[in-house]
Amino acid sequence: SIQQKIGICLVRIADYHIVYYKDWRFWLLLLVISISGNLVFNMMPYKAILECVFIIISLTCFKMSIINLFCIINILLWGISLLLSGMYQSDAFSFSSTIHVFMKIYIGLALVLIIKKCFVSYFCKIMFFFAIVSLLCFMFNCFNIVLPYIPVDGTNIDGGHVYRVSSIVYTQLCNLDDGNSLSLRNCGPFWEPGAFQGFINMALIFDCFYNPHNRGWIIRTIVFILTIITTFSTGGYIVLFIMLFFFICQSCSIQNQYKFFLKIILVSIGIYCFISFDFLGNKISNDSGRMNLTISDFCSASFFFGYGYSEKGFSKSSIESVSSIFNLIRYSGLLGICLYFMPFLFCRQNVRSIVFFI
Repeated sequence: SIQQKIGICLVRIADYHIVYYKDWRFWLLLLVISISGNLVFNMMPYKAILECVFIIISLTCFKMSIINLFCIINILLWGISLLLSGMYQSDAFSFSSTIHVFMKIYIGLALVLIIKKCFVSYFCKIMFFFAIVSLLCFMFNCFNIVLPYIPVDGTNIDGGHVYRVSSIVYTQLCNLDDGNSLSLRNCGPFWEPGAFQGFINMALIFDCFYNPHNRGWIIRTIVFILTIITTFSTGGYIVLFIMLFFFICQSCSIQNQYKFFLKIILVSIGIYCFISFDFLGNKISNDSGRMNLTISDFCSASFFFGYGYSEKGFSKSSIESVSSIFNLIRYSGLLGICLYFMPFLFCRQNVRSIVFFI
């Protein structure tokens, strides 16, 4: 009967959620996401925690026999290139920092292999929780209400000053040197808005292109978009615009006669925001540090082999950029970037995977 079918569906949904929160892999992913940028971990023995997670992940991979040999060899080659370039280029080579950078990359790769098909769903659930919490906290900040916090004195992000404080699940850009003045940007639980938007944009991409469009999909999409808007992040807005434009182009649920008008509306909004907001048009046109490359950089050996992972090595580089891609060139050079992205080149490609890669 119809009642029996409905009852079976409800039981299955309930069982799914019970199993969902009982899955230890979900909580391990939550921990790994948190140690990737939650300021609370600056007040803890961060490296010891990272090493423990590395051991747990490695033992799990060994027990489940799921290590992808090609990917592991590729990551090892990348790590070796980072070590060798650092030892050669830098007078103050940071061996331990390089090892911990390698651990982070290995943990990320191995955890995806452990979680497998549930990774997208788990990641989106975690980020949806952080998005909801961050929007509520951001709303309090908009009314000039400073939430209870822990000052993060140990961080060197602000040059010894305390310009951001942690509420464990939310970071406030609160300048303690200036009477607890607030900067209204949504950091989520991470150290800065640009980091948070990266996680949220990834969740939005997963939800739009990889998750089944169930009943709660529209609500999650709206929450993710609002969260990215409240970060006021230059990169966040650019990625969001490109993702929405591509989604409109390839969506099967939007009729063709409406796609043209939606794209016109989206482009018009994009142009307006670019002209009106200083952190978009003005920042992109005047911030030469994000694209500070010359012909001599491309001709140098260091451009191909990098400087390794150390501050002194970075100071030798003429690439004075905050771009993630250029920083990766500073770390391990063009050779390192090729090794880093090689697994993607050997996977079966489709339009979605290419757009996600970009």
